[in-house]
Amino acid sequence: MADGRELVANVPIRCCAPSESFAPGGICGEPACWERPDAELGGAHFCDVHRGPTDVAIAGVAIVRRVHVVAEIVFNAARTGRAASEDEAVTRLLDAVRAAGGAVSLHAVTTDVGRQPIPVLAGVTSGRRGRGGPGG
Repeated sequence: MADGRELVANVPIRCCAPSESFAPGGICGEPACWERPDAELGGAHFCDVHRGPTDVAIAGVAIVRRVHVVAEIVFNAARTGRAASEDEAVTRLLDAVRAAGGAVSLHAVTTDVGRQPIPVLAGVTSGRRGRGGPGG
C-alpha cells in the first residue's frame, strides 16, 4: 500500500491480531500502539497484548487503510421534543461508533413524525389487548 494522502481526522488505530472473541474470523480491534512493518500492508498494528518481540512503538505517523461507510441510521425517538430527540440519537450513534473504534463526520440530522405499524409477535401482548393485560 502506498503512503497515500495525509489523513486529517484522528481515528483510533486498532489491533489487527486474529481473535475469535469478536466474531469467527474476527480481529482484536483494541487500540494499537505497536507496529510491525510489512511491505504488503504498509504496517500491521497491535495492542500491548498481541505485540511481538520485534514490533516497534508507533511514533509520529502510521500508514493505515481507512474505510468510509456511508449509511442512513434511523432511531425512533425516546424523547418527546425535536432537539432532545436529535441530541439523544446523535449521542447514541457517536457512542456506538466510538466503541467500535471509529469516528463520525456528522453532515445532517433530520426528524420526521409518522405512524409506524407494530408487528404482531407470537406470545407477546401489549397490555391493551389479549390475555394478561388490562382489558384482556
